[in-house]
Amino acid sequence: MVVGTDEQRAELKGFDEKLAGLTAMLQSSTPELEREQAEWEKTIGESGADVAWTVLAPEKAHGDKASQLVVRSDHTIKVEVAGSPATDNFKITVKTRQADISGFKLEVLPSTTLPANGPGRAPNGNFVLTDFRVHLDTERLKLSSATATYEQNGYPAAEAIHGKAGNDNGWALMGNIGKEAAAYFELAKPLTGEA
Repeated sequence: MVVGTDEQRAELKGFDEKLAGLTAMLQSSTPELEREQAEWEKTIGESGADVAWTVLAPEKAHGDKASQLVVRSDHTIKVEVAGSPATDNFKITVKTRQADISGFKLEVLPSTTLPANGPGRAPNGNFVLTDFRVHLDTERLKLSSATATYEQNGYPAAEAIHGKAGNDNGWALMGNIGKEAAAYFELAKPLTGEA
């Protein structure tokens, strides 16, 4: 155990008192701080507010390798575990009258019918989304960024828009199994008019 001198203990006490004063100042509010906070909140306006999402109604959903996709009346799509291959390319066709589309939100939901309550079909409830693409008719639209409410370490949503092949990259959720999550994909150039 190190024991300081009287002078060092006095200096330490001074530091502790100064730290306590600074901490109290940081934790308190002032009229100036509240005014500046309100002004800052106005500047973020629409961009800081929750985005109003429009649920798209799938017209068709299928897997290239014959996965069993079921479009439900609430517009969710369930990929059946039984009879579906371990990996597949899913294609979902939607039409919308929505104007000014700047991105897409993909929600993945847990279910008691999935291994470990999902949301993936792997025995541990996980999945890897390796490639997320958006086409308008035959034109592939460029995605500029991707984020998610939860990302497995080493498997961020951004990896799902780079077009890399293989299951060792993409968006995955280990650590958030049995819970819902969402990925957000932003278009490089927003769509205007009806899509």
